[in-house]
Amino acid sequence: MRCEVPLANGGVAFVDDVDYDAVSQYVWRATTHKNTTYAQRSWSERNKTRNQYLHHFIMPIIHRKEVDHRNRNGLDCSRENLRYATRSQNMANQKTHNERVGYKGVWPTRSNTFSSMITLNYRQYSVGTFPTAVGAALAYDREARRIFGEYARPNFIERPMLCSICGGTGWSVRLKPPKASVCCSDCHGRGVVSWRGI
Repeated sequence: MRCEVPLANGGVAFVDDVDYDAVSQYVWRATTHKNTTYAQRSWSERNKTRNQYLHHFIMPIIHRKEVDHRNRNGLDCSRENLRYATRSQNMANQKTHNERVGYKGVWPTRSNTFSSMITLNYRQYSVGTFPTAVGAALAYDREARRIFGEYARPNFIERPMLCSICGGTGWSVRLKPPKASVCCSDCHGRGVVSWRGI
């Protein structure tokens, strides 16, 4: 069962009932880091201010591992929502995307095509170049799922579909209303195609 932990500057964080007694002994405040809000406590030690995030209080830091929030809510510190992850896995679960294109892992090129890139262990790798942003985003999603598995945060939700053009299966992509068509991941989004559910 989840319990609410009041934050001194407003709002609440969430922890499991087994952790509530230990957590409630301290004063926690909301703090924002890289567009995510976390709960944090502070104390003075040897004339220095020390800080600790609530998720690190629940799951202590271990060598070369970070604590990842499955649902990307930094205030949800229930044990079910926390997991250890490498830096690459943690970054894969973030929602960062190219503001010019609107998709994660996709950049426009000078030749009016779209490049798909994925980052692994601080290095960028090319997934390919595609005629549409949707096609590049679909390619990124496929590679992210292959590399990061459950840690991947794809651009599109996976839905089993069958393409009426190429017969391939892939991820459904809902376009802007009033269109309700989807693009085929096997065709790399080269056009809007009709689908029927599998």
